[in-house]
Amino acid sequence: VIVIVIVIVIVIVIFIVVPFVFVRCHRGLSPHYQHDHMLVSCVEPWRGQVSGGLIRTVAGGGTLQGSGVPATSARLTGPAEVSVDPQGVLYFADSLGFRVCMVAPNGTLFVVAGNGSLGAAPDGLLATAQALSSLGGLAFDRFHNLLITEGANCRIRNLSNADGILRTIAGDPAGGVCTSGGRLEGPALQVTLRLPRSIALDPATGRIYIAELTGHRVSVLSPDGMITTYAGNGTSAFGGDGGPAIYAALSLPHGTALGWNGTLYIAEGGNHRVRAVLMPGPISTTATPGTSSTGTS
Repeated sequence: VIVIVIVIVIVIVIFIVVPFVFVRCHRGLSPHYQHDHMLVSCVEPWRGQVSGGLIRTVAGGGTLQGSGVPATSARLTGPAEVSVDPQGVLYFADSLGFRVCMVAPNGTLFVVAGNGSLGAAPDGLLATAQALSSLGGLAFDRFHNLLITEGANCRIRNLSNADGILRTIAGDPAGGVCTSGGRLEGPALQVTLRLPRSIALDPATGRIYIAELTGHRVSVLSPDGMITTYAGNGTSAFGGDGGPAIYAALSLPHGTALGWNGTLYIAEGGNHRVRAVLMPGPISTTATPGTSSTGTS
């Protein structure tokens, strides 16, 4: 009798339970085997998942404006860049809202820079009282100050975590016009940045890499306050792989990121490429080449 019962159970499992599980998985669920407990279960493959994670909104999608509102009830206008401080708090640039916001651990949104107006404010004012323009990259320096890229104002700002004041650390302190003339290298506050778009910080050295969109180059701001060219000769074109980065041609560098080994990665919008500047300096293409407005390769 025991043998007959065992056989019946096996038949039920093989011909009823297993097909039911796999039919369900075939209809949009993927089988997940939990070997420790000899279980078979189905885990829904959520869109946008990473390592089984679920995607959710942490800010935006609502109608409320101002500071101190629930982040998911806030109205955002063109959020563009995000950064996380050393404590794990999320900051983002609400680019068309002309402000920088943070999402506190309790889910409340606070404005940390910008008064919601488009403009160019002088240094020395509280960050939340200033008009901003063309917000781009965000990064935290080794002193936990927030660095903010103002593209159309041709400058990089430093939001002090000590007093909440915005100060220019590179480019025109008055928020001038990003012209084709001006100084390319030298003291940071005397250099003309051409639509700075993104920044990457080397926490070990304190160097700040700046992608200049219409300058077709990446410059570097050293802790001594001097700016020099790191990659790009200022010509919108493609060329120079395998050679010194400062002689290479870039086109519309949009993004920068620093690898753990000191390699600087540059996303080129005009050339549809990702380039890499290896330490100490040759440049190469790391992504499949594409066709750009400046030519084909």
